[in-house]
Amino acid sequence: MENVKNILHLVRLQIKKHYLKKNCIIGFVFGGIIALKTAICYSALVGNHTVNICEAFILNFSRKGNALTLLIGALIVFADAPFIDSGSFSVIHRIGRKKWYLTNWLYIIGISLCYYIWVLIISMLPFCLKGYPENRWSQFMLRIMKTYTKDMDRYEIFPPDITLADISPIRSTCFTFILVVLYTVFLVSIMYTLNMLIHKKAYGTISVAVIHALAVLMDAQDVFLPVFLKKYGIFHNAFFPIGYNLDISSTGFSVMYFVILIYIVFIIGETLLPNTEFVLESGIDNE
Repeated sequence: MENVKNILHLVRLQIKKHYLKKNCIIGFVFGGIIALKTAICYSALVGNHTVNICEAFILNFSRKGNALTLLIGALIVFADAPFIDSGSFSVIHRIGRKKWYLTNWLYIIGISLCYYIWVLIISMLPFCLKGYPENRWSQFMLRIMKTYTKDMDRYEIFPPDITLADISPIRSTCFTFILVVLYTVFLVSIMYTLNMLIHKKAYGTISVAVIHALAVLMDAQDVFLPVFLKKYGIFHNAFFPIGYNLDISSTGFSVMYFVILIYIVFIIGETLLPNTEFVLESGIDNE
């Protein structure tokens, strides 16, 4: 129990040290602007209709372009991975490599949760006065799920397929939130591990970009892949409003899939950790 308290204390210190860094502020502001833009456009499209306050958040992830842009904001937040500065060396020496490694993993998970909670709150803001929190879709959302209108192009609002109406908006919001957090943790963990091992932040960033590009390519409708391979496509597993329409894999499968992938990355990093040489970005070594 004492070890758990110590690690949680270190996570709080890590958050306190990083949350005012430029990349963290820029990432949160960037994600907030993108989420607010979608919410304002949806509010304009809705007009005087009353809608569910969760619908704008789901709309943020029902279109590939928007989902990718919000993901970029999250990656900007973690641009300083592996979070090594001049004060890190004494911390590593005092608590050991494994505890420091675990602390950074918990930091990644915690900040990912905070980022998407921020996106959720920002998405709800325009609907504080004309939205409701009840667990039912608005008639307006159900209508635009079924019927295309030119105003949807004008406001750049692209609702999920009508099949999503089978699931309540609160469940849809929860599934969307959980999966996008897991996907973000997966990508950031790869970036963190590679940057820690190779000492060049560019390699981790490029690797994540390549993995994400391959995920988008696998999900493209004009790319032929057997159904059993499509099931393992990272992209549609990550974004619930998009993946649910494809009816390829279940939400439970998607959650377990990402948990396994994240665990594999964690084990790889932990295995290579004892032989890792920590350096500052400027090239100053630590031993």
